Amino acid sequence: MEIEVKASQVLKTGTNKSGEWELIKVTSQDGTEYTTFDKKAKKLGSGAVIDIGEPVIKEGKISFKEVVKVVKEGQAAAVSSGSYQADPIKMASEERRSRMHAIKDLWVAGKLDEKTPEVIKMRKWLMEGQVSPPAAPKKTEPIEDIFPEETEAKSNIDTDWLKETLDLIHWKETTVLSWIKANLKIEATGKLLDVCNKMSAEQLEQFVAKLRDMRDAAGG
Repeated sequence: MEIEVKASQVLKTGTNKSGEWELIKVTSQDGTEYTTFDKKAKKLGSGAVIDIGEPVIKEGKISFKEVVKVVKEGQAAAVSSGSYQADPIKMASEERRSRMHAIKDLWVAGKLDEKTPEVIKMRKWLMEGQVSPPAAPKKTEPIEDIFPEETEAKSNIDTDWLKETLDLIHWKETTVLSWIKANLKIEATGKLLDVCNKMSAEQLEQFVAKLRDMRDAAGG
């Protein structure tokens, strides 16, 4: 990942088992703030373009391991320590703003999932500021979602049992429809399943009882 440097600053210094260390803040031209322990970063001047590899986001803060490559040299850096006086409230507000915009850019680029805590906080922050959050990265919709599978029509009778019974008693559909019209006194035109679905609970009970009797008589 390449960024164009606006300024660099040493925030903290210390000593550990590996020797002296410096925590350096690098601010990009778009206001995003990064931190690193790479001492080369403090020599970066305004206008420099650097490759920082893949940045790491933790607890809303963005850091990078090292300056992988200086793509373009900038102006001579005026390195300063972190002891200067500044408005702490303004600093906190600007840091939060830069972090949120950096998270937004990474999310739009598809490098962060929308369910991660950082992205959720970023979208809430944008909404609270009455700024429309960016649209989520477009994803190709699965084919099965666009063209859902057709589902079988629901029936109030077991279709497998009905077919098996009619085969067993040797009744054709036309014969069944004629019996329904004569005995149940309902319109029996069209498909048998459609006619069954129009039956009342009492009519359906009479129809099933008739088929069951005939099935028993046929030895089924």
